[in-house]
Amino acid sequence: MDDKTVNALDNLMEKEGVMGSALITRDGGVLIADLPSGIHSETFAIMCATIFGAAHTINSDLEIGSPESVSVNAQKGKFIIAKAGRKELLAVVVDDDSELSDFNDVIEEAIDLIKEGL
Repeated sequence: MDDKTVNALDNLMEKEGVMGSALITRDGGVLIADLPSGIHSETFAIMCATIFGAAHTINSDLEIGSPESVSVNAQKGKFIIAKAGRKELLAVVVDDDSELSDFNDVIEEAIDLIKEGL
């Protein structure tokens, strides 16, 4: 994996509130992952790709364009899946005390670094 990509995920993990991150392919492959213990990166990647694919299908049916990101809010945490390249997705998991909007800038910075490294 390219140093810029590794650095991008390392920078994300240093942000307070980030519990995990993964760069995956749109078909569910794991490129690099740093996820909470007990989380299987392969299963996580497949499910994230499925969620993003479902959003793509819905957006297509609604004729509103391709999704840039999909977010999930749960009782004990949140995560966002964002386009990070032509075939890549970046998934970021944050704790319940955080707001996803607080991470927009750092996620965009990570995506820019990832795209440079691809």
